[in-house]
Amino acid sequence: PYPINKTTGVAFDPRIWVYAHQPKLVKVYLARKGKRYRTAREKKEKYGIQEMRMIEERPNLVEKRQRIGDCEGETMIGKDYKQAIVVNVEQKSGLLCAKKMPQKTA
Repeated sequence: PYPINKTTGVAFDPRIWVYAHQPKLVKVYLARKGKRYRTAREKKEKYGIQEMRMIEERPNLVEKRQRIGDCEGETMIGKDYKQAIVVNVEQKSGLLCAKKMPQKTA
């Protein structure tokens, strides 16, 4: 399907030629623009919650809700991931503190 070079006798593949001789074109026209492909693991490590603890790991004393000052927090992300609300609930009294975050990175 590709033309054969008369001097070398090798078929000319334009895809290989572009990578070897025109790297600037590769960076402009390919989907990732020359950037490295990130695996799902790399994305999870970069964007995931660091040192995350599951709710089952909390002490039994907190579960009984006898102390004042034990809080449970939650973050709610809005439509299109543009807004966020942080909610903290004090376990014994049920006091709710909620605040809209000015930025999701806060």
